[in-house]
Amino acid sequence: MKFFIVAFLACTATADAKFFKKCPEVQTKANFDLSKYLGRWYEVEKYPNWFESGSCNGADYKLAKNGYVAVNNSEVLDSGKLNFAIGEARQNPSSNVASNLQVRFSKWQPWGQYLVLDTDYESYTVVYSCTNLLVARMEFLWVMSRQRTLSAETHQEIYDLLGKYNIDTSALEKANQDPQLCAVLP
Repeated sequence: MKFFIVAFLACTATADAKFFKKCPEVQTKANFDLSKYLGRWYEVEKYPNWFESGSCNGADYKLAKNGYVAVNNSEVLDSGKLNFAIGEARQNPSSNVASNLQVRFSKWQPWGQYLVLDTDYESYTVVYSCTNLLVARMEFLWVMSRQRTLSAETHQEIYDLLGKYNIDTSALEKANQDPQLCAVLP
């Protein structure tokens, strides 16, 4: 029993945990085209989490030889050091929806949910993950762009989409994409 309590506390400390609320039902991007999605994305906003602590956060997605997607997440730490998280993504094998993906950063790690709620492939993407736990839900949310900024109009459209699914935008944290600080990354 102690193990389950410790595991539960660890999980709720790693993401935006909401107690006594179930994950919302969401629809992911229809007719998702992975080939258009590949490339560089810059983080604009996210739910706070334990595994991203720097600035200039971004992700590079490339098709791997095994058919998966090679994931290279990057950031600049406060010390100025570059930090990378190398992983892989795939379509969720239990789903026939192309925008229902999974990601992991170690072959010993279980696959995590990566739902592309929406993207236009050229300027923005909205990625969401939600897991129901015993008395809480654990959520991750990223708003990313092909540029380090997002237009006010697109930003509002994203917030409208999230509002439609009752996904809280008040907890979103704006990313630091300062051009001088971020010049060390692509």
